[in-house]
Amino acid sequence: MYLQKNTPYQIGGVFYFKTTLMKNYKNNVQLIGNFYNPEFINQDNGFRLIKFRIITQDIYISYEGSKSKDYMYHVCYAFGKQLEIIERFVNVGVEMAVEGTIINRSLLIGKEEAIETSIHVSDLLILSNKKKYD
Repeated sequence: MYLQKNTPYQIGGVFYFKTTLMKNYKNNVQLIGNFYNPEFINQDNGFRLIKFRIITQDIYISYEGSKSKDYMYHVCYAFGKQLEIIERFVNVGVEMAVEGTIINRSLLIGKEEAIETSIHVSDLLILSNKKKYD
C-alpha cells in the first residue's frame, strides 16, 4: 500500500494523512538472531569495519510430524558507532537485533562469478548476553 501525497488512510477507525507511509520500508531488513564469526577489517585509509554473521533459527514441524530446526547465516557489515558498540559490548553468541539495508555485490572467485547478499547495519540492539543457540 503506497499512498499518494496527502491521501487519507484509516487505521482502527482513525483517519491519517501521511505522504511517506511505505517509503521507510523500502530496502529495509530487521533481524533478530545471534552474533557469530566477527572479522575486524582495517583498510589502508584508516577506515574500520566489522564483518559478522547473524544466525537465525526456524523451527517447524515436518510432514512426518517431527520437529525440525533450520539455521540461516546472514552476512552483516557495520562501521562507525555500531562498530564501537559491538567492540565494547558484544561477544559471540549474544542475541541481538539489527536493522539495515540489503546490498548485493558481485564477486569473482577464480573463474566463477558469485553474488554476495549482505546487510549494512544502520542500527542494532543487544537483547541478551546469554547464548541462545549451542
